[in-house]
Amino acid sequence: MTIRSDEIAEKKRKSAEEADQDKEDTIEAIGEINGFIKNGFLNHGATWTRTWFELDLKWFNGENSYVTLPAAELEEFIKRATTIAEAFELAKFVTASRLEHGISIPAGLRELMACYLRGEFTPVSKGPGRKVDTWGRDFIIARTMQILEGRWEHRCPTKRKGSSSGMKSVSQIVHEAMRSIEIDNVDVERIQKIYTTARKKKECDELQAMWVKWMFDDDPDLIRI
Repeated sequence: MTIRSDEIAEKKRKSAEEADQDKEDTIEAIGEINGFIKNGFLNHGATWTRTWFELDLKWFNGENSYVTLPAAELEEFIKRATTIAEAFELAKFVTASRLEHGISIPAGLRELMACYLRGEFTPVSKGPGRKVDTWGRDFIIARTMQILEGRWEHRCPTKRKGSSSGMKSVSQIVHEAMRSIEIDNVDVERIQKIYTTARKKKECDELQAMWVKWMFDDDPDLIRI
């Protein structure tokens, strides 16, 4: 083989390796995004996500999958559900996850939902003229970017225009993952803007602190219901 043909072969090999890595990383990004979607974060605002972390809601992943919370947080959960519109939506989500599998609903929450179904309780209104809330979508983008940037040393978080690097950025991989999940109308530039916006990074950093506590601070003696 000539030097030129060797270079071509090496370039093809490297390109194939990068393509395989892209596929592997896209699958990983899809997994992260789907985890957030399962929690109902995609189409909801900050109240839903903050309540999920602050009150330590978690999925029970045994034979049946449903949402649980610490017994000590039930009173606060119901208080929020009766005073905040989006918290009530989350309460319905928790209730539905249990009804689907014939799992008993904690007493206070069961009574609230019974009152609602009988027309004896009217949830707080979200207010007129509310626009489509993209907070949850943007949070998923920013948090996924944050997780993967910390995990992947082989990728830059964003790619500047005119960059000669063949390696895709984290934002490009997140974009591919979102397209695979059919979350449309969010291009790479928008993903990068969401991630680098100071306000969004501040929100994400605050929620990361909640997430770390939520993820790793479980008391083995904690009673979950």
